[in-house]
Amino acid sequence: MKFADATTISATPRLLQLDRHLASMVEDGKLHPRWSAKLPPITRLGAQGDAVMTALALGGEAERFKRAVPAIAFGRRSIEVAIHRAMTAAEQREFKAIAAEWESLSAFAGDAAKATKKLLTELRYDKLVGSPSITPILGFLENRDPIGRIDYDETRASAQIKADALVMALAVLSDIAHQSEQMGARVRSKSDNPGEPEKNAFVQSMAEAWVFLTGRLPGTGSARNPFMDFALGAWQDAGGDPDAPMRNAVKLARQNTVLSDSPPDWI
Repeated sequence: MKFADATTISATPRLLQLDRHLASMVEDGKLHPRWSAKLPPITRLGAQGDAVMTALALGGEAERFKRAVPAIAFGRRSIEVAIHRAMTAAEQREFKAIAAEWESLSAFAGDAAKATKKLLTELRYDKLVGSPSITPILGFLENRDPIGRIDYDETRASAQIKADALVMALAVLSDIAHQSEQMGARVRSKSDNPGEPEKNAFVQSMAEAWVFLTGRLPGTGSARNPFMDFALGAWQDAGGDPDAPMRNAVKLARQNTVLSDSPPDWI
């Protein structure tokens, strides 16, 4: 999906669904008491509050939503963060594809290494079996002249070079298999957000905002769930599909969110 430009959320003059939702919560006294103060509970929201106030004034809504400006500024900031996190999470789909490529390479190299090792074992090359004697692989790799005469020193040295090349190939293939396996695991570890990573990351940000706004954890039910409405409104403000199911993302966010009086670290 294509998200809205996060850098324009705070200053947009149009009313967002989240703005209306937060204004209603302010009027109904459903926010945490910290939001009843005249000044925003977080100093850093001052500039953002000014931007929102200006934007609402341009839209002719400044007076109507004056009391809710701090909460609206916080809500718009939460959408900005949610969009950034969702876009980052979208890259996880690419991580999974890249991880699969590394894992495939590891499997091919591993199979080739096993085949090479089996070949060297069957030929009983002395470096593998510890025998100093001339082994079948040397005779097999010897170069003979057209009439069958053999210079044993020369052919033995030539065979030794080829045999050592096979041993080196085994080492290289084994290294490729090992390194590819590690790279695959490293890349896959970045894609630990299951299901729909964009939506999960977005709703997680909104859950953190909800806790600081209300002092309560998100609900997980689909009926009469204020947080569901809150998250869905923000999702639509960000350009998300209004018909997208949110329940799984909401349940996951509830599992990963804790109550705290401290503001989110993204403020």
